[in-house]
Amino acid sequence: MRKFLMMLAASLALCVSSRAAVQVYAPPPSLSGMPIGFASDFQVKADDPADLYQALPRAISGWNPGAFATFDFSGSVSISVTLPNVSSISSVQVLPKRLNITPTISGKTITFTLSQAANFGIDFNGNAGRPLWIYANPLETSRPNPNDASVRYFRGGQTYNAGDIYLSDYSTVYIEGGAVVKGRILYGDKGAGPKKILGRGILCNDTGTVVNVGANSGMTISGPIVVGQDKDAWTFILNAADNVTVDNLKVIGVRRDGLNPIACQKTTVSNSFLWWYDDSMAIKGGWQYSNGE
Repeated sequence: MRKFLMMLAASLALCVSSRAAVQVYAPPPSLSGMPIGFASDFQVKADDPADLYQALPRAISGWNPGAFATFDFSGSVSISVTLPNVSSISSVQVLPKRLNITPTISGKTITFTLSQAANFGIDFNGNAGRPLWIYANPLETSRPNPNDASVRYFRGGQTYNAGDIYLSDYSTVYIEGGAVVKGRILYGDKGAGPKKILGRGILCNDTGTVVNVGANSGMTISGPIVVGQDKDAWTFILNAADNVTVDNLKVIGVRRDGLNPIACQKTTVSNSFLWWYDDSMAIKGGWQYSNGE
């Protein structure tokens, strides 16, 4: 039986109850060849079960990534998390504390209700070294047209070895929920004009910077999960851009910086989740990071 620990992602249909509308996404049938894999130590439900994606550990001393689950919703949703490999849960902490979430513990399972979109972590039995991260997104209100030639559209439920994606070739890169894309998004030499990186899916890579975009005005980045596993590279770079809006971005990685705005102006980062062993976000000015490194 498939390890159905959940990325809160196991149905393409929009599931509507009297309490909430919940969107979960069908995962790919296999993550072979991808820098991430399925987890087996958490079972997560958000009114419906779904598959939990987990960043695969690398052979780097001291790095133990968390597992993460993601879904979209409106209204109020009941969430349960079960730890099948422990005898019981003795303590639990939900961070950030400002969310005021106090789960109920029953044996190996915790339950709580969520009534607002949020990105947060859960530590069990005092073990901060193996957290569960939950990305509870608001429902998407619009998606780009997959048939639009200016949109690079990755459909959900599939894996892609995309290589380098140059944002200069498109107006929008859209990664649908349930899609796992191995590759990098770069700005290239013609990166002027408004650009968008959108969706609820996953962009991941194990070599070099995963996203290095900029040299333009009016960029919007909203929704995706970005996983970087190169210990010698920053994961997400905004490079010499202005009027940039970053909202509900999730960045996970290893030892170098997470999200770095470099020589940017009028840049806003909000409602986002950054997990890193070095600087989660480092604002820099006066120079540019070389493209693709």
